[in-house]
Amino acid sequence: MKKIYLLLFFAVVSNLFSQNGKIYLKNSKFNIGKPNTYVYEPPQGLAIKDNAKANFLYITPTDFSSDISPLKRSGKRYEFTAKVPDSVRVILVTINDSQKIADSNNEKGYSVLLKTQNDIELGKSLINEIYVRSNGSYFLRLKSDPKREDLIAEYDAIFAKYPKLRDDIVSLEYLYTKKSLNREQGEKDLLAFADIGVQKNTEEYLTAAYNIYSSNNDTQDKALKLRKEISEKYPANRIDAMDLFENSMISLIKQKLLF
Repeated sequence: MKKIYLLLFFAVVSNLFSQNGKIYLKNSKFNIGKPNTYVYEPPQGLAIKDNAKANFLYITPTDFSSDISPLKRSGKRYEFTAKVPDSVRVILVTINDSQKIADSNNEKGYSVLLKTQNDIELGKSLINEIYVRSNGSYFLRLKSDPKREDLIAEYDAIFAKYPKLRDDIVSLEYLYTKKSLNREQGEKDLLAFADIGVQKNTEEYLTAAYNIYSSNNDTQDKALKLRKEISEKYPANRIDAMDLFENSMISLIKQKLLF
């Protein structure tokens, strides 16, 4: 398992050493809450057009987002600047011109880990990188589409190195991926995680626990109880805000239909 982990790690950071091109932070430390500059070194022999842009994908606890940033030549390299939400751990980048993807890094995209200041943060970022990369085909039009079994193997290799992260919020997509392969066991694993979330008793974990309980027919009572607790403890919580938005949209649609 250690060998698998090492192979995975080197695959993720190979952008820093590969002759096939690489993207990395210009400053070694990621500046949270501020724009950061990234360096792009094209593969040997690849001509980059003047209008090329970096197209990048990132994931927050609530959503997927993609953005573009123009490339600026700096000697033989290029640079682009981007500001992402504080919670973002990884960006997945392709280089695009006006007509097509100019550099897809062999259809994998370039993964840039942003939070690596200690082993735990590195482990969380490696786990998040798998999730971001697995959505590259949809958001960045990459042709790679990893099998769920392969994703599970990658996750397991990281959890072998960082076993405590199995109880961390970053493991949720791993659990949902497992459920897609084995529904019965996946439900059990998710409910076990929900119980852990209740014990951790933060808004993020309680919200995750509620979402799990509410999607299971056998735990609706737990979901209702937890929903009340979240509403009382966190008046500006995401669940109530989403319900308010949905109800407002339904009301607006009904008004338009009436008139």
